[in-house]
Amino acid sequence: MPDYRLIALDMDGTLLTSDKRVSPRTVDALRAAAESGAIVALSTGRTTSELMDYRSDLEGIVGYASLVSGGVVRNMTTGETLHAQSIDFDVARAVVAQGLDENAMVQILTPEYSVMTHADVDRMPELGQGIYQRLARQWGYLVDDIAEFLEAHPTDACKVNLHHVDRASCERTQRVLEELPVQLAAGESASIEVTPRGVTKAMDSSCSATILV
Repeated sequence: MPDYRLIALDMDGTLLTSDKRVSPRTVDALRAAAESGAIVALSTGRTTSELMDYRSDLEGIVGYASLVSGGVVRNMTTGETLHAQSIDFDVARAVVAQGLDENAMVQILTPEYSVMTHADVDRMPELGQGIYQRLARQWGYLVDDIAEFLEAHPTDACKVNLHHVDRASCERTQRVLEELPVQLAAGESASIEVTPRGVTKAMDSSCSATILV
């Protein structure tokens, strides 16, 4: 095997199969890489609780993870959060308000949890998110009022996902959010992923340095 120091993998659409599983062949390849001395890391838009389905597959293999699209770096062996960057509270409040104005499903990702309302989880199939509904119900932090959650946890929003009812609604939101100091990425279907400016899913040099030190 080539002498890689770090192997960083996205999850959805890369590490995972279309039914959101890690194939045995992939597990074997990653284990071999780890045993050869390489650091195996995840680089994903997911947060910590959304990895729980894969504990048995990846435990002892994945040492680190760049989570929440680069907003959180976590030591997966010790459970220690090495870095977390949240969206400014007033900016996060404006993002959430825009999503609610468009009747979007608002999903707040903290270093630990994916936070959604009970009502929004029920309508995930209508928003093109049906494949994640079981994950949300099993591992999500479900609340009655997402704006109220943000007010009570003003420094916890490392990422906000807005899942819209259609493309026209998504485009209206994008025009509004482009005026804010945030980083925008297109998600699945009619979705927008919002992170602090300069934070992206790509594992940049600062994340790599954190992991390799």
